[in-house]
Amino acid sequence: MLNQTSQALMLLIASILLVACHKPPILDKDLALKTLRQQVSFQGYATNIVSNNPKAYGKNASGWTCADQLHIIETGLANCEKSGRSGAYLQLTDSGKKLLIGQPWGDSNLRNARVIAITPQIESVDAINFSTKTKANISYTWSYDRYTAFATEPLKKLIPLNAAKRGIATLVLIDKQWHLQP
Repeated sequence: MLNQTSQALMLLIASILLVACHKPPILDKDLALKTLRQQVSFQGYATNIVSNNPKAYGKNASGWTCADQLHIIETGLANCEKSGRSGAYLQLTDSGKKLLIGQPWGDSNLRNARVIAITPQIESVDAINFSTKTKANISYTWSYDRYTAFATEPLKKLIPLNAAKRGIATLVLIDKQWHLQP
C-alpha cells in the first residue's frame, strides 16, 4: 500500500514540475517572422472587375469580349462564356475564387467582383520592442512580391514589385503562445 502511495506522490510531483518548468518560447526575430507570416492577413492590393458585359448586346457591341480577358482565362482563374446575342460572362474558377475578396455584387445586367491583383510578402523583422513581458511591438519590412493575372499594365506601372515598406504589429503572449493582437 505504501509503495502505491509513494509512486502516486512521485507521479504527482513530476507532473507539477513539468507544468511549472514549461516556459513560453522566447520571442526573437525568427519566431516573430514566423508568427507574422502565419497570422498577418495581408490581402494584397485589390481591384474591381466586371464579370459580365452589359454593353456587349446587339449588333454593335461596345464592351469587352472573351478574347479581351484571355490573360485571366489562360491562367486558369476564370472561364468566359458567351451569352445572349453577344454578351460575355466571366465565371471564376476555384483558383480565381481564392483571390476573391468578399462576394460579387450587382444584378443580372452588371456583376462586379473585388479580386487581389498584387500579393504581398513579409520580408524581415527589423526590431522587437517589449512593452511588457507578454506584449511586444514588432517593426517589420514587407513588399508586394507578385502580380496576379488581374493586375493591369497601368497598375503594374503604378505599384512596383519588391519595393520595401515598413509595418508595425503587436504580438501578445496568450497561453504560452505568441499571437497577433487584433
